[in-house]
Amino acid sequence: MNAINTQRSEAIARVQQILLATVLLFSPFLASAQVATIDLSAERDFVYQDGVYSSLGESILPFVVTVHNPGTTTINAMEFTVELSANTSVGNVDSECIVSEETLIVLTCSIDELKANRTKIVDFFVDGPNSLGVGEGFAVSISSNDATVLEPDTVEATLADGDRRIRGSNLFVHLVRNIDLDINQNTVPDLDEAIMNLPASTPIDELLAREAVVDVLFIYTPAASQYLGQKLEARARAIISSANQTFRENDVAIKFKSVGLEEIPYTAIDTVILTTFDALLEKTDPAFDELDNLIITSGGDIVVMLHAVDTNVDPTCGWTTLNGTGRQGDFQSLYHQGNLLSAINVGPDCLFNLNMAPVFASNMGIARERQRSPDGGTFSFSAGYGILDGFLTLGAAIGTPSFGSAFTINRFSNPNSLCLGVDCGVDRNDVANGADAVYSLNKTRHLVSAITPTIFHVEPSAIEDKIAVLGSVYDLNVVQTSVETSAIINEFTEFVVNVTNTSSVTLSDIDIQLAHVNTGSIVEGAQYYETSSSLCTILGSKLSAAAVVVGDAIQKTGTLNCTIESIAPGASLSFNYRIQIDSTPPLIDSAGYYHEVVEVNGNPQLESLVCIPVFPNFVNANAGSSVCGAVQNLPLTFGPQSLAGLEQVATVTGNRLSVPFIRLDDGSLISAEFQITFFGEVRFELLSYQTLDSSIAPFVEARFTDAGVLSLPNLLVGGLNYDIDATLEPGSDPVKLGALNITALVSNP
Repeated sequence: MNAINTQRSEAIARVQQILLATVLLFSPFLASAQVATIDLSAERDFVYQDGVYSSLGESILPFVVTVHNPGTTTINAMEFTVELSANTSVGNVDSECIVSEETLIVLTCSIDELKANRTKIVDFFVDGPNSLGVGEGFAVSISSNDATVLEPDTVEATLADGDRRIRGSNLFVHLVRNIDLDINQNTVPDLDEAIMNLPASTPIDELLAREAVVDVLFIYTPAASQYLGQKLEARARAIISSANQTFRENDVAIKFKSVGLEEIPYTAIDTVILTTFDALLEKTDPAFDELDNLIITSGGDIVVMLHAVDTNVDPTCGWTTLNGTGRQGDFQSLYHQGNLLSAINVGPDCLFNLNMAPVFASNMGIARERQRSPDGGTFSFSAGYGILDGFLTLGAAIGTPSFGSAFTINRFSNPNSLCLGVDCGVDRNDVANGADAVYSLNKTRHLVSAITPTIFHVEPSAIEDKIAVLGSVYDLNVVQTSVETSAIINEFTEFVVNVTNTSSVTLSDIDIQLAHVNTGSIVEGAQYYETSSSLCTILGSKLSAAAVVVGDAIQKTGTLNCTIESIAPGASLSFNYRIQIDSTPPLIDSAGYYHEVVEVNGNPQLESLVCIPVFPNFVNANAGSSVCGAVQNLPLTFGPQSLAGLEQVATVTGNRLSVPFIRLDDGSLISAEFQITFFGEVRFELLSYQTLDSSIAPFVEARFTDAGVLSLPNLLVGGLNYDIDATLEPGSDPVKLGALNITALVSNP
């Protein structure tokens, strides 16, 4: 006990010295004031509830009240009051204060005399382990009729200034478990070990690498069921597989598992999805009366509500909770069960909303980015990241002025990996700017998986690593052809779509939609389709849109949606559809046309573009048209041509070689960083790499051939440009490339 008291006294003394120096530094600016000032502060906004462990941080939190008299005369009999939440345990209270416990913990403090231009320090501490009755945390406030309580400015009030200290008249402190606590000192946190509950003989490396299974409960409304019909289950399945793929490709050891798809009687006609989300969050509708029971009986850690909202002007397709903010990764079941929520619009305006990875990350404490969330998420560094006019990681918001024309890539922030040749995040030790979502997600994965007791236990290895097409290295070849050579206004014309898996792996949960292109841009508008394919349905332009049955086919105004559960490597399948040409087709020099494209999981497949000339009648059709030749030459405003940041080229800095774009022999695209070594011969040693969207078209690409040769074009070294080829050394680990073939490039005078 004496050792603990000594640690507490030393901690308070350190804080006193810092704060006294701060007040003295600014005292000249306060000298003109005649009213005393009071500054309440603490060194951080959380305290551990686990006891004192010097290597992991103390479970006491010192508070310091700095009282300053900036005037020229002595102040006598000055009082102030500090109030803390009930059940907060305080200690080492200075003699100037009397502690009373009623509804709140109250410190009534009196200073008999404070001479001119002098400062008085009054302090106390809060004992975390003895304050468990406060729940998630406690409030601390200070007031005085005899002095002005200082408040922090906008920057000081957050971590934007790089200072973890909190100041002001009203503070809140989180009471959290220390999730790093490792009493047996085997490098595996005790909480994680308890959750995994594996045999004591399990190797440490296996414990550290073990994946967590996070259970997802889907609930859906009658509106969602009526609108999506047979595609409802496929939509939920695609959400899980795409999230799993994104987390896997980002080296996050989490697998999501669906534990239910349950209908709830939510019949409110919401005009925006935010209204739905608010009802879910507050459980204001009787439809949610059984939700808590559904969560418990399914074991759902995360709840996703699928609801169809009719066409409106609000482009938002969903809302989600940001959980665990400021709680240092402590996702206690008591405070988080039933609170990891999202509401997703599956109506006509949000047909491409499939990648839920950033939504799940938000549920797990990842904020959008530090510009708009200066305090971060569950940790200060739990946030997305972006580069001006370059890229944004998942969660960061497109259109934020700080990022200009930057586009989103399917990556979480991670300073230890590359995005387009530069760091994907900021070191987590940077208090003001840290951005490392990958570390945060991995750190909290087991705690999140234990929010609700598991009902259907599944080993992580038993969950299939499904692969979808998310703009990653896995791709499909989608070819679309017209059955006829011409189309007539107000009549149907038929197209055939052939899908081939050109990758080396089975692709799963593929969502295909047909889109209409007008003068190079995808047009947001419904078409009148007909389909008889078992793969397809027509999602109406309005929730109320009804289908017309014609034989074994259906017709409806809306968007043609087709789903493929899986397709093996090298396999192909096809489907037909018909579209009714409307009375006002796009025109080029008075010549009409229809230009169609296939989108896979929201990504336009440029090889699927097909054009057919449109005529008012068969006489004009007989005369023919060359309009499709002009259409093919139109610049496209979607796809890779619209992306920024593609002008980046390989660079050499010291002994580092950064290559933002390398096209592999299978057509995939990666970004890589190499160490240049000089042992015997010059070699490039691979340090890290990241997969990129294979459909983007950088201005300059390095190539890696099937012969194992990396070709670097026009590389600037020492003020001169070179073409460099480096050959893979078979079996090297880490990967090394040597036998450099260097050709100097001579510019024309």
